[in-house]
Amino acid sequence: MAMVAVLSVFAAVATGSARAEDQPASDDIQAGRALSLRLCTACHIVLPDQEMAPILQPPATSFRVIANRPGVSEESLRHFLAETHSSMRNLKSMPNPELNDDQIRQAVAFLMSLKTRR
Repeated sequence: MAMVAVLSVFAAVATGSARAEDQPASDDIQAGRALSLRLCTACHIVLPDQEMAPILQPPATSFRVIANRPGVSEESLRHFLAETHSSMRNLKSMPNPELNDDQIRQAVAFLMSLKTRR
C-alpha cells in the first residue's frame, strides 16, 4: 500500500513537471511578443493590430511573413538575431538588436508562434 502511495505521488509530480516544462514556451512567446512590440515596431509590423505604425516607410518585412519564409527555423532566427547586419555599405539593413540569450529565445519563440501550421 505504501508503494502505491509513493508511486501515486511520483506520478503526480512527474505530470506536474511535464506541464511546467510546457509553460516556459508559452511564457517565452508572451515575453517575446512584448519585447518585439517594444523594440521592433519602429520598422516592422510585428502584429497587424499594434498600437503604432512603423515609422520606416515602407515598413520592413512583417513578422508573419518572416516566420513563414521557406527555411526559417528556430536556429536560423537565433543566428540572425545574434548577428550584426548593417554596415557602412548597406545602411538600410537591420542593425544588430543586441539582445541577450534570453531575449533571443523569447523573440524566436514569438516569431515561430506566427508560423502558419500546414
